[in-house]
Amino acid sequence: MDETNTEVAKLGIHSTAAHRQLLETKSLGIAGMTSERCVKKIEKAFHKHPGVKSIKINRHEEVATVTFDARQTNMPELHELLLKSGYKPMATVLVGEE
Repeated sequence: MDETNTEVAKLGIHSTAAHRQLLETKSLGIAGMTSERCVKKIEKAFHKHPGVKSIKINRHEEVATVTFDARQTNMPELHELLLKSGYKPMATVLVGEE
């Protein structure tokens, strides 16, 4: 395993060399969702954005789990996309973190 692949493995980032993707999965807090219609609107916007591979939204916990190609997009762009969709990004706290 070369140095890059070792670092990728340590960070828990999935790399698919054949497709030249660097996939990351991040949690994103979302304020302002009031219905399933909101969820569908956000999902539609994210699925259209280059690099987004999947998004799973839990409306009741106000959090989305997004998998994206870090070579095509990043968290600041996803925050901006959320704002343009009419929702506010929020910080999330992972279980076990304070």
